[in-house]
Amino acid sequence: MLEVEAKVAQLVEHSTENAGVVGSIPSLGTFRVWMELAQKMLSMLAWYIELVVAHRTKGIHMKTSKWTSADLEMLPDDSNRYEIIGGELYVSKQPSNYHQLVGDRIWELLQVWSRRTQAGTAITTPGLIFGEDNDVVPDVIWMSKERGAKATHPDGKYHAAPELVVEILSPGPSNERRDREAKLQLYAHQGVLEYWIVSWIERRLDIYRRDGATLTFHSTLTKDGLIQSPYLPGFSCQFSQFFDDIR
Repeated sequence: MLEVEAKVAQLVEHSTENAGVVGSIPSLGTFRVWMELAQKMLSMLAWYIELVVAHRTKGIHMKTSKWTSADLEMLPDDSNRYEIIGGELYVSKQPSNYHQLVGDRIWELLQVWSRRTQAGTAITTPGLIFGEDNDVVPDVIWMSKERGAKATHPDGKYHAAPELVVEILSPGPSNERRDREAKLQLYAHQGVLEYWIVSWIERRLDIYRRDGATLTFHSTLTKDGLIQSPYLPGFSCQFSQFFDDIR
């Protein structure tokens, strides 16, 4: 049970960090801030009670302190996004409208090209399960028909790497570290060929491409930079088109 409690503590830490209330309530905090924090704590407590009951009544046995895909099934069905990288739980808040509009626009540009070429498909927020301790939800992916046929499992999720992964940065240092460090290493190890990290706030695109056994930095695009890729033959667009819906 100490392992369960450790996981709850980790979950609360991630949740409060994303809420911007780590350490102490800001001096100008209002009653609303306190109520929101209290609601989060109550939600975590309710989930903890359910997990303890399940642990005691259903014989759940957690062999290590690492999080697994099975643990995700017990987390609350709320607006947070829960991901596991290397057995560590990452929790992020529901993204902003701007974040989602940029993601939808990237999907649209890729999907229009995909339908024309019949080369594959683009998908938003798919489940990517590389193993029980690596279970993530990228913002957008593109996967060829060949890879897709092998990667799709009966659970409706992908269990192998796509050619392209796109992550859109959410505000906050922990979110940026996850996408620029933890996910970069994960995607490199799993065989992703190209990785785009998009900052809708800075209007910046960092491109990483496959170089042997890893992903290495290729280029940064801003404003009207032209996006092309050897892994997306015939695809081309202006980087500024990513932001057509948030001007």
